[in-house]
Amino acid sequence: MSQPFSIRFPLIVERSRSGRRVFRRLVADKTGLRGAKYCAAGMITCALSHRDTRHSQFPALVETHRKIARLGMRESALWARVFARQIDQHDPRLAAASAQRHALVIAFCNRPAS
Repeated sequence: MSQPFSIRFPLIVERSRSGRRVFRRLVADKTGLRGAKYCAAGMITCALSHRDTRHSQFPALVETHRKIARLGMRESALWARVFARQIDQHDPRLAAASAQRHALVIAFCNRPAS
């Protein structure tokens, strides 16, 4: 089995377009990466996208959206550590973060309409 590696990747600004609008976001640079390093960089990009998620326009829902995004960021970061062979895929922290986020999303979707 190969050695663990660092999950620090250079960040680049990615531009995308939607009609006339141009969006910029930070992503992990995957240039020249293959295998587990490519997957780890992808999970870092997912964690960054959860960090940059826009929250609800409704003040009562902002805190719930933040919690869901924060848990998604933690789960993505833990998966990056799995791909980097720093932790095992059966680590209880990964299962706990995933279950907690799933429960929060289910509770949010089943909330009574206001």
